[in-house]
Amino acid sequence: PDTSLDRSLLDKLLDSLRSSLRPILIFLTIIVFLIVVARPLIIALIRPRVETEMVEGQEGLPECEERLALMEGDAEEAEAIDALRKIEVIKAQALQMSEKNFDEAVAILRT
Repeated sequence: PDTSLDRSLLDKLLDSLRSSLRPILIFLTIIVFLIVVARPLIIALIRPRVETEMVEGQEGLPECEERLALMEGDAEEAEAIDALRKIEVIKAQALQMSEKNFDEAVAILRT
């Protein structure tokens, strides 16, 4: 007699647990769907609009500010190009010196 009472109590407990967990599982499924599927789609749809707005944003600037905005990007590139040119000049000088006086060239390169 006790086992039937325990089984019925266990069955009732499992039924109540299933009925209470079902909404939680549905909610978690919806959240996972939104994070995995919907969010990347929304970001992919918004990104082209944001990029075009940024490019169009330069049109509203006054002429001198537009030039400055364009030159800021070019300044970094110019610095990198200047550094490469300096390295090339140093290499050429080192090659000339090594042809003339190898010991002096090695001493200069060490310092």
